[in-house]
Amino acid sequence: MPAYLLYALIGTPGVFLPAGSDLAKAESDIVALREQLKAACVEPVQDLVEKKQHAIFRRVERIAKGIVAEWTDQSALSVMLMLWYFVKDLTDWEILILWEGSTMARATSGLLPMFAYGFDEQDRDAAAQEQARHLLDRLRKEGLYS
Repeated sequence: MPAYLLYALIGTPGVFLPAGSDLAKAESDIVALREQLKAACVEPVQDLVEKKQHAIFRRVERIAKGIVAEWTDQSALSVMLMLWYFVKDLTDWEILILWEGSTMARATSGLLPMFAYGFDEQDRDAAAQEQARHLLDRLRKEGLYS
């Protein structure tokens, strides 16, 4: 679920705009990040039979569409911070383990520099932590992360 939600956010036009003196590299970094997140969506279920994979993907997509629909009134940075704290909570509580070298671990390490400045805004940071807890509660009600 975290990879899917991050992938959905990064894929939204205008969320990450290339910046800096080397625009080609910045664009390349964004494309690589999207590819890593796409692969991270598949990585946890790649050993399952195809029918089970499809069932899991349909469930994730159904749940995620409802979550993503609620992002329309929020800034991309607020959503990104919320997702960052969501992933952090999952890893801190050992619900999600990011193995060194895994696609998701590489993607999250690439994301941090892209929005680190958001952590400097105390109000936004506190709100993001609270939203991450609400997201986890919502997903638990869906039968995930229990």
